[in-house]
Order: sequence, then C-alpha cells, then structure tokens
Amino acid sequence: AIVDAIVAGARDAFANLKPARMAVAQEQVDPRATSNRSIEAWRHNFDEGAFKPLEADGRTEKAIDHTLTVLRVDTEASPGAGFKPAGMWTAFAVHGNSVGYHTSLLHGDIHGLTARLTKAKLRGRVGEDFVAASTTGAEGDVAAGEEPGKNPGPELTYKVSSFVAEAAVRAFEAAQARIDAGGIALNGIPVAYEEVSLRGAPTS
Repeated sequence: AIVDAIVAGARDAFANLKPARMAVAQEQVDPRATSNRSIEAWRHNFDEGAFKPLEADGRTEKAIDHTLTVLRVDTEASPGAGFKPAGMWTAFAVHGNSVGYHTSLLHGDIHGLTARLTKAKLRGRVGEDFVAASTTGAEGDVAAGEEPGKNPGPELTYKVSSFVAEAAVRAFEAAQARIDAGGIALNGIPVAYEEVSLRGAPTS
C-alpha cells in the first residue's frame, strides 16, 4: 500500500507539472533547542591552542550548528495568475528522539511536530495543500534540549519543535524576495555527489 501511494504520488506530480520558482534561505534556531551530548569527545577535535578561542566564555554553543536551511517552492496558480507557495523543505541538525523510547505510539517526534507547527504558523498565507516537510541535518551528537537526555517527552518535543518552526517561518519569509526576483534558475543549481569508503579507516 505504501509503495502504491508513492507511485501514485509520483504519477500525479508528473501529470500536473507547472512553472515554479524556488529559493533557499537560512536562519539560526534558538540555542536552547539543542545541545552536544558528547561535548568531551568534541573537545578532542581541537588542540588546546585552537579550542580556547572557540569556548573562551565556557559555553558549548559553538559545539553545535544552529543553522536551519529552507528550500521554498512556489508554483504558478494558473497561467498568468502569479505564483503561490506550494511547499517548503527544512533541514536542521537534531536527533528526533525527544519523545523517549517508552512510548508505544507511532509518532513523528521533533520533525513531525515541526512540520505541523510550521504549517499552522503560516496559516492564512498558504493554502491547505501546502506541504511543510521537516528533516534532520548533520545531527552527529546533537541532542534535543539544553541538557542531553533530560526529561524526554511531549513537553520537550513541543519546546524544541516550536523553536525550529519559528526559525522555519522566518526563513520562509526571508525567501520571499528571492522568489519575487525569479528564484533559482534550474540550470544554476550546483550538484555534488561522492561516495567515500571507510574500510580499514583507523579509529585510534
């Protein structure tokens, strides 16, 4: 059933192609949204001389990437009728495990709630068919909340998702000027792909 739905969605998309504009924007998420759960290991990435300037004030905020990236897509409503928001894809580095493993419910955790909150915050500016997708980035050891592993559950999930959704809305709005200017030319999108083998890599 899932495969059939994916195939149907792809066929529907190809059958309804229309002119589109897209733009990328970035915003910083509130530092309270995430923390580095392996801060001591992270410290070993630097020699003493390089590390001190990074954390001169004793904080660990720079051990985390707070950047949220948004790809916004607007499509032509009808020929000559202008463009309207169709969807946005966000990427933010955080492990989606804030609910905790004790729950027996299938849930979208931080990223699922972020998508719902983002669309809710944009209500009135986008249509009901608008898609707000939320994904993780280079999460590494980035945990939800200010204290890794503390108080997992709905409250933590809502707190983190709210911070991410707020940044997503700001990025959505920041992309407007680029959309109005025509957006990214499809032939101007750089693409990079590389497969790296880690076989035999030393771990010492």
